[in-house]
Amino acid sequence: MKVEKASTVMDVYARVSDKGGREGESYITVETQVEACRAAAARLGLTVGKVVVDEDVSGAKRPEERALEELLGRAERHETGGIIVAFTDRLSRGSLKETAEVFDRLDRAGARLIVANEGIDSASPGAELTLNIMAAIARSNWRRYQANWRIATENAIKTRGIYVACHAPTGYEIPRGEDGSPRPLVPVEPTASVVRKAFRLRAGGTSWGDLARVFTESGIETPRGNKVWTRQTVQGIIRNSAYKGWARQGSLVNRQAHPPLVSEAEWEAAQSAPSVRSAHNGSIAAQALLGGVIRCGGCGHTLKVTGTTTKEGREPTYFCNKTYATGICPKPCAGRALRIDEHVEAVFLAELADDEGIAAEAVAAREEVEELRRQIAEARHELSLYLANTKLLAIVGEEAWNAGAEQIQARLELQRARLSELQARSAAFAEFTPGDLRAAWPGLSRERQRKILRAFLDRVVLLPVNGHRRWNPDRVLVVWRGHVAAGDPELIERASDGRIG
Repeated sequence: MKVEKASTVMDVYARVSDKGGREGESYITVETQVEACRAAAARLGLTVGKVVVDEDVSGAKRPEERALEELLGRAERHETGGIIVAFTDRLSRGSLKETAEVFDRLDRAGARLIVANEGIDSASPGAELTLNIMAAIARSNWRRYQANWRIATENAIKTRGIYVACHAPTGYEIPRGEDGSPRPLVPVEPTASVVRKAFRLRAGGTSWGDLARVFTESGIETPRGNKVWTRQTVQGIIRNSAYKGWARQGSLVNRQAHPPLVSEAEWEAAQSAPSVRSAHNGSIAAQALLGGVIRCGGCGHTLKVTGTTTKEGREPTYFCNKTYATGICPKPCAGRALRIDEHVEAVFLAELADDEGIAAEAVAAREEVEELRRQIAEARHELSLYLANTKLLAIVGEEAWNAGAEQIQARLELQRARLSELQARSAAFAEFTPGDLRAAWPGLSRERQRKILRAFLDRVVLLPVNGHRRWNPDRVLVVWRGHVAAGDPELIERASDGRIG
C-alpha cells in the first residue's frame, strides 16, 4: 500500500567515502550519521523507514550512481514522506546544481528533506536558501579536502615511499610506526616466494588458470580473504607494479618505494608472455606430451590432437588439419602420439645427459639477461629525456621529433622481446640442473614436461610417410639446440634450411 505525501515515514541516507587520511571524512562514520538521523526523526515525531548506506562511495558521483537514487524513487512514488541525512555534504559534493536537483525532485514529489545536524527542514520557510548556503560551504570544503589529499598523497608516495591503499599487495605487509602511520611495504614469507614463483611461471607461458591453481594449492588467501583464486585475481597480482618496488597513484610514481619481489625486467617479461593453453586433466589432449610442440613435415603447421580407438583402447593421435588459410597441406602427417612421445622423450633425455654445454649456456644467458636489463634501463632513461626535450622539438619539427622517439621505442621493444624470450626459456629450468632434471623427469606433470620440451627443443617435426605406414622412428625429426638429434639423415639438409617444420 502506498504511503500518502503527508506520511510521517522518512528514509535515512548515510554515506562514507572511506578515504584513509582524508581530512574530515574519517570523523563522519555511518553509525554517527544514522544515529543523528534517528534522533532528528524522534524529535520531529517521524518514523524511520528504510536505512540505506553508501560505503566507499564518493559524493561526487551523481545520485543515480549511488543508493541515494533508490530513496529518491521511493519518495517520488509517494512510498515515503522524504529523506533524512546527517549533513548536506552527504547528498552531494559534485556540484551545487546536483544538491539543488535532489531538493527539487523531492519538492516536486511533495516530499520532505531533513538535514539533521544542520537544522534544515524543507517543511520550514527559508529551507531552500539555507540548503543552498550549506551546499556551497560543503563544496568549498570538499575542494579544500581534495587539495589537502593530493598534497598528502604526493608526500606519502614520493617522499616517504608509502603504498597508498587500504590493503597491502599479496606477499607484502604495511608496517606501522609508533604513531600508527604507515611505513613502506616489506615482503612477507612464504607468500612472497609464491608471488615470485608466479611471475617466473607467467614469464614461461603458464596460463592464468594454472597460476590460479598454484596460489590456491599454496593455501594463501586472496586479498578479499577467499581460499580459491580466480584468473582475474591472479591477473591483478601480475599486473601490479608494486611488485617491482613501485608506489604509485595516477601520475604520482616512486620507483624505489620499497623492496621489489621481482626485477623490472622480470615484471615486464610476465606482462608480455603469451599464455600456453594447458590441456584438462583426464582429456585425450592431456595425455599427449608434444601437444602444441610437434609440427607437420608437409606444411609446417602445428599438429592437432584427437582420440583414436585402438586395441589397447582410446589413445591420442597427432594429425594435420590439412586445410589452412595459407592453403592445403600437400602431404598431411599423422601418427600415434604415445609412441612418438616415448621416442622424443628418450632422445631428449639422452641429449640432456650428453650435452656438456648447458651449464655454460645458462651462465651466458644470465649474463645476457643482466646486460639486457641494463640496456633497457638506459633506453627508458634516454626515451624519458628525449620526450622531455621540448627545445629539440622546436628545432627539428614534430615529424622528425616523433621519428626519433619511435626509433628509441622500437629499440626498447626489441630489447624487451629478447629479454622475455630468454626468461621464458630459462624459467623452465630454474628449479633444476641438467642432472637433477633427468632424475626428476618421471615425476613431473605432463604439462611441466611439455613446457620444458617446448623451451629446450628447437622443433619436433613428424615427416610424411615414405612408401609404408608402419611405425618408423626416422619419421620424427628432433632438432636440439641447433642440430638434428634424431630423424632421417637424408632430411637433415632440408630441415636445416627451414623447408621442414
